[in-house]
Amino acid sequence: MDRRALTQKVTVVGMVVNLALIGFKIAAGVVGHSQAVFADGIHSASDLLTDMMILVGLVFWARPRDRDHPYGHERIETLVTLVLAGVLLGAGVFLAYDAVTQMWRRHATGIGMIALYAALVSIVVKEILYRWTRNVGAKVKSVAVVANAWHHRSDAFSSLPVAGAVFAAVLFPKLWFVDHLGAVFVSLFIMGAAYKIALPCIKQLIDTAPSKEVQKLIIETIETTDGVISVHEVKARYLGPKILAEAHIEVDGRVTVEEGHDIAEAAKRNVSERFPEIEDITIHVEPIGDYMIRGEP
Repeated sequence: MDRRALTQKVTVVGMVVNLALIGFKIAAGVVGHSQAVFADGIHSASDLLTDMMILVGLVFWARPRDRDHPYGHERIETLVTLVLAGVLLGAGVFLAYDAVTQMWRRHATGIGMIALYAALVSIVVKEILYRWTRNVGAKVKSVAVVANAWHHRSDAFSSLPVAGAVFAAVLFPKLWFVDHLGAVFVSLFIMGAAYKIALPCIKQLIDTAPSKEVQKLIIETIETTDGVISVHEVKARYLGPKILAEAHIEVDGRVTVEEGHDIAEAAKRNVSERFPEIEDITIHVEPIGDYMIRGEP
């Protein structure tokens, strides 16, 4: 399956699973009188929204290059991912506020076991969904799909304290407030996940360069090309999940224009073979004199 088909498949399955979990957890939270489980259901609702955003965004960022977008539409994926992080942050802030304001308000009725069952089911299902979605995201090299995978894992992790809080409240009714504490913990985890997802997107939008290790490897790869004497002014930036780069190489000033072009093309091939994530690299050829090659003053 191609990149688009894999992304659609894993996202649609995630939507179906999220829809089922939303209904189950919200109903269990209401019937079982658990604010933490109800909050966990709202978190799953934010996952459903992100699934829908990815499917809509995929229609645009998967489009081929055109005259108005010569570098493609991958930045749309970055924008969608940033919006996903914003949705996640908003859900976390809402749940935190609701839990804190309700902290000392005791439940009218004791918490039921159905709330515990809902939390346990969510942990297992969402962890499975996270692993599958993460693997697909890595395979298709999509930051949006990987971000969505972390939405699934945040749901699984957030259900852990929920299960513990509900279990404690069921066994020890005097500890009714731990249900509210569980909801607060869920909200903090959600906000932390939102930050981790948003930071790489912000770096991409402001053209932050790849790591120094990647830049060093690019230089080393170009230097191994026959005819290249030295490399300098290497620059790179992200375009969605891909990288655009440029570099200046020095070649023997006595070679012909055609030979210099061939050296540059060979350097580009070497970089592309070693770094599939590099969408394109521009090589600028600079001739140097014979005396500089020999190291004479």
